[in-house]
Amino acid sequence: MKHFVLVLLFLVISTAYSQKDSTISNIYKLSLKDGSFLIGELIKQDTSGLKFKTLSGIIIIIQKDKISSIELIDKNPIDEEVTEEKPVKDGEYFEDPSSSRLFLIPTAKSMKSGDVSFSTYELYFPSLSIGIQDIVTLSIGRSIIPGSEYQIFYFAPKITPYQGENISFSVGGIYLEPLQEKSPSVRLFYGLETYGNKKASLTAGVAFGGVSEEVFNNLFIIIGGDIIFSENLKLITENWINLDDSKGSIISLGFRFFTKKLSADLGFARFTESS
Repeated sequence: MKHFVLVLLFLVISTAYSQKDSTISNIYKLSLKDGSFLIGELIKQDTSGLKFKTLSGIIIIIQKDKISSIELIDKNPIDEEVTEEKPVKDGEYFEDPSSSRLFLIPTAKSMKSGDVSFSTYELYFPSLSIGIQDIVTLSIGRSIIPGSEYQIFYFAPKITPYQGENISFSVGGIYLEPLQEKSPSVRLFYGLETYGNKKASLTAGVAFGGVSEEVFNNLFIIIGGDIIFSENLKLITENWINLDDSKGSIISLGFRFFTKKLSADLGFARFTESS
């Protein structure tokens, strides 16, 4: 049995914008062991302590042994309605703003309602995604390859009917339509489950797709995952296993560099086909 391997390098840049809060991502109430508390933004957290920015704009560094607890409160700090409480723990990380996808395939996690994300693949395939009611994620894009007459329109809806603390389920599709006449379109449908937390997660499911009417000709097992191993860096893998041995499968591995609002992916994909 022969194999040929095609190694691909891809780059993805994504930035996220939250309609709910355009200046501060989250408001925290930081309670100290002396009975006092602060309200503001959590900038950085490591094993030694916290870097905290108050609502008045003052940035302070607080040692961890001085902290009693951290509470994520409502966006309106006057009401101080507590929506989530989390104790201070070692190894805490900020959430990846692009956690709703791996490289190409989405995860089962939904974008938050009102959140908007702009991504560009290899700088020539920009797309825009928006979260609706914490259930629906809609993505749309178009290629802008310089000097090429062959351009592609992209549309990808995703529905997440259940999203718990550690597990999510979603179904969706990806539609690629060439803008040239008589060029076949590509359709892909999938069902995915994602298990894990913001530090590490595993995504698995099935996908089937093909060109135009041949949409059921390719059945894939999707296995992927990610793990954060430093404050702003995670390892990602995304693998498409074709159940037809005569057709190709794809394995990939790479990194994501991220901040609260921006992420950039750098990865390698290997295409194998048996003959």
